[in-house]
Amino acid sequence: MAERCERQLELLRAGAKAARAGERMTGLGYFRALARLAPTWSVPSYLVRSLGGGDFSAPLRGEVAELFERYAKTFDTHLVQGLGYVGHQELVQAVTTVQNGGFFRVIDLG
Repeated sequence: MAERCERQLELLRAGAKAARAGERMTGLGYFRALARLAPTWSVPSYLVRSLGGGDFSAPLRGEVAELFERYAKTFDTHLVQGLGYVGHQELVQAVTTVQNGGFFRVIDLG
């Protein structure tokens, strides 16, 4: 099991590296191999389509849901610590400055 996961990670990294280097066909080969190795994981097939290896019009609904579910657990931390988002802090400061004892309802849409 661990060897299989190692191989999947190896293929994913190699495919991404090739794609970033502009070696589309090489990346496509790695992602196709990954899709065969992990047929129930939707991401490899999405990557194959994104490099022109299939019909790619939009991600499948399940792929979007899967990506969201994986990212949702770390989204806030990534937004604030990784991307340096401070909008929520600036909003509090701005409302506090103009509040004058009144009450504001504010929604931070990021």
